[in-house]
Amino acid sequence: MVDERTEFRQAWRNLLEECALAENYHLVYQVSGSRLSRNPIVEQLLPSFAYLRVVSLADEGLALVIGERNLTCSHLSDAGKRLHAKEDLYNRIECLSAQNLLPDGQATALHRVRERRKGLAHEGHPAYASWQELKEAIAAVQDALATFGMVDKGVQYEVVATQHSAETIDQKLVQRFTLSLYGGGRPLREIGWCIKYGE
Repeated sequence: MVDERTEFRQAWRNLLEECALAENYHLVYQVSGSRLSRNPIVEQLLPSFAYLRVVSLADEGLALVIGERNLTCSHLSDAGKRLHAKEDLYNRIECLSAQNLLPDGQATALHRVRERRKGLAHEGHPAYASWQELKEAIAAVQDALATFGMVDKGVQYEVVATQHSAETIDQKLVQRFTLSLYGGGRPLREIGWCIKYGE
């Protein structure tokens, strides 16, 4: 049976791979000879949706760390009484920071990412995240999670788009394309599609 930490590491790797492919979606247009280089709708929505997933996994990862260490997250009320903290990302960051397990710089970076997610999900201003914001969020979350050995650091991805030789299938010309993801020189994922001419 796979343990929760292993499952989390795989979920994080999947997210990074999907984000790398998503950011390079425009290669689909380039390789297929389209006059469109980037889709403005995709440019606005895709990094924002990915941003929400990044923060969701950050929350899940920190919850796992707290659970593994049997930490109790609490705070002082206005009356000075110790209360059990709400189980949310804000309090998970604060809990690990108060225990000196999360350096101040990482806690600050995570709070910044958390606030941006809140703006995207609830406030709608600014309404969309950019690819650069997504990269910065991934870096901040990965840095913090790596402190606890939850994820690896430093995987470099390369995305390659390929136009393959055309074939005739059922008397129709079919052009096949692939978008391939490599990490550390190894093939990781491939997405294929084709265009059928004469339909």
